Amino acid sequence: LALIVVLLVNLQEERVESDFATASYPGEPPTQHIVPMTNGKQTLTETSRDCIRNWLAESHRGLWDMALSWWDSSKRPKRPACCLAVFCVLLEHHLRLEWCSINDRPAETRARHGSYYVTLDGHGQRKHHNLVLYPYFYGEDDPDVDNLYPNQLVNRLGHSTMAFLTDLFASPCGGPNIRAALAHGLWDHRLSQETIRHDEDTSDERMDEIETDYLVHLTNLVLFGMEACAMASSPRDESPPSVPMLSAYKPQYSYTAATETLLLNGLRGLERLRGMKTNALNEFESLTIIEGEDNGPLFSRSYKLLRNEFPDWAGPKSYFEEYSTNSKLADCDAVRALLGEIGVAVIQLADTLQMATDDCESVGSDRNLPSRRLKQARRRLQMSSSIYSLFSFSMQVAVLYLEAVMMDESRKDRTIMERSTALAAVKRTRKCLSTTTTFLTLNPDRAMKCAREYAKSKVVKSLLTYLNDEKKPAA
Repeated sequence: LALIVVLLVNLQEERVESDFATASYPGEPPTQHIVPMTNGKQTLTETSRDCIRNWLAESHRGLWDMALSWWDSSKRPKRPACCLAVFCVLLEHHLRLEWCSINDRPAETRARHGSYYVTLDGHGQRKHHNLVLYPYFYGEDDPDVDNLYPNQLVNRLGHSTMAFLTDLFASPCGGPNIRAALAHGLWDHRLSQETIRHDEDTSDERMDEIETDYLVHLTNLVLFGMEACAMASSPRDESPPSVPMLSAYKPQYSYTAATETLLLNGLRGLERLRGMKTNALNEFESLTIIEGEDNGPLFSRSYKLLRNEFPDWAGPKSYFEEYSTNSKLADCDAVRALLGEIGVAVIQLADTLQMATDDCESVGSDRNLPSRRLKQARRRLQMSSSIYSLFSFSMQVAVLYLEAVMMDESRKDRTIMERSTALAAVKRTRKCLSTTTTFLTLNPDRAMKCAREYAKSKVVKSLLTYLNDEKKPAA
């Protein structure tokens, strides 16, 4: 209950003004698969309340009752941060008890001198102590040795529930990371305000409303997590039906999920752009920046990578399989950045093409556009094939890098590029993409100059040689 103690101590200190108005949120809550709970306050059924209360240790049920009374005090809770803090403390403690029980580690139910505590999050310290939500745990006497055992809590709670809790509390690629946000002081100003509401009249009502909605949203998610854990841990004859909204939940903020989402977004954007480019170029000769490279196989190669190397959450070992993929993708920030930049660049080019097409189609209509603007529009349409070629080749670079990272050593052969070579290509491609997208609208000629220089670079030539050699039949 360290959070509660810290809260009570901090309330005696002088309050400082919140900088929430200029600060970013700690992360977007994972709501992709649980849309019904995004609006308003989650109302637990009496069965669910009883199930959660029975799941908690008897000594902690008073805290649950207190926080629940705050939550039920009005249609819109006035103390969502306090509710969130208490619910998180209860969830972490009882997940720890579950973890210790099912993994036969009774000594770790409490803090011990000279030993690390089992915690809900703490991804950066995972080599020094066990994590409740980690798919594996270290042996009792060798926390620094690769001697891992499967976390049996995964089988008790279910893979989807574990993925949901990980997105809430220990997500490395975005997500709210609720416990860390609370423990590291992000909501201290709000906790103080909710407990000593002496300056209600002088607070920023607009920001207070935004904060309240966000905190209510996070608390809803934690309650869903508590409900799922309690139901999974109840005896079969006493357990109510499982939480349907979590039964098919898939990770959104793991390394694997983030990479897969960025890759799919880029591919879909390119497919849409390819159709726009074809329609826009009806009267212009198609140009190509990357000579000798056929981008046709890009899509089949990319979807093959997604199908073969990314885990399928329909399987019985999905949470453990994703751990393996996450381990490979943990150090791939550069390629995720490239994929994100491709996604943004594709949207920018699509908007530019649409405006240019509208301008060209306005000839002969009531719109009297200046001749200079029409000339610029035609120029952008002429460039579209070349810029599309650059973007699709950039995606090819990202896919080649992911192949080099994700293919097992035993499966590597001459068709898999060396990781160091692929990483150099990723870095060089990001530089070109940044300059090209910056000047695409303001100075198209400079954007084209940068793209042509990139096409003549050693990196591109080596990639084209590799791709051409790959097509040759093995001797």
